[in-house]
Amino acid sequence: MSQVLSDFVGEIKANIGTEIQMGTRYEGDLERVSMKYGEDVLKSVVKEPVGTGMVVNAEYNDGIPYFVSYRPILHGVKRLTKKELVDYEKYFTEIEDLEYQIEQLAEMEEDVLDLKLEIKLSKSKVKAGKFQMADMYLETLRPKFVAHWKKLGKSPMHIVREKLNKAVVAKGIAEAKKERAKYIKKNPGKSISFKEAVVKLKGRVDLKKKEGIDTSAVEIKLKALEDRLRPFKGNVDSRDARSIKVEFNAVAKELRALKKSKETKK
Repeated sequence: MSQVLSDFVGEIKANIGTEIQMGTRYEGDLERVSMKYGEDVLKSVVKEPVGTGMVVNAEYNDGIPYFVSYRPILHGVKRLTKKELVDYEKYFTEIEDLEYQIEQLAEMEEDVLDLKLEIKLSKSKVKAGKFQMADMYLETLRPKFVAHWKKLGKSPMHIVREKLNKAVVAKGIAEAKKERAKYIKKNPGKSISFKEAVVKLKGRVDLKKKEGIDTSAVEIKLKALEDRLRPFKGNVDSRDARSIKVEFNAVAKELRALKKSKETKK
């Protein structure tokens, strides 16, 4: 697992319900863990053994972090050798070409059922890494393709792989950068403050508590939002503010629902 929270754009962050923090020395992650969950949890994250991760979900375990020791994966993770990679590429390139020839022969109303069956067997052997078996099938297949083309009186039609010109790619990248620069110029990032919104939301939470309503779940989510806002020092870039606003709206909606549920009980 190599993803960190900063890898995700705001719209994705707003939908992340469960966070998993494996052992790390990345200062950005450690600072976030310390700010959100405290020094004790931070020490546990730093010291956790390989395969153990901190898991947090606001709706489970009262939003308190807990640690899970994951079992090792059951499949083999041995890296393929360079020779194996070369072999796979060689066989799949030939099989892809033969499949293309089958398509062309079929369009010319040739009977290619046997060819399809044998190419399928060859492909399955290559996928299993049984190259010797694949060779046996391909040795019998190649002459059959030659016979089909000879019967039609045509040269074999091989697949043509077209590559983009480097100049075309470079031109596309340059144009994209220009368009991006124009967009940023027309839509400069603005700084948005959530301080007032937090204060108002806290005030509404206090009112609910005075009415005898359990607001603990909302308070946990509000605390998580405050922790997330702390690194911005009160001012959030407009691009990140969108996702935070979505979270604020979700907490506010949940707070309103608490009032409705109490009225229903009456």
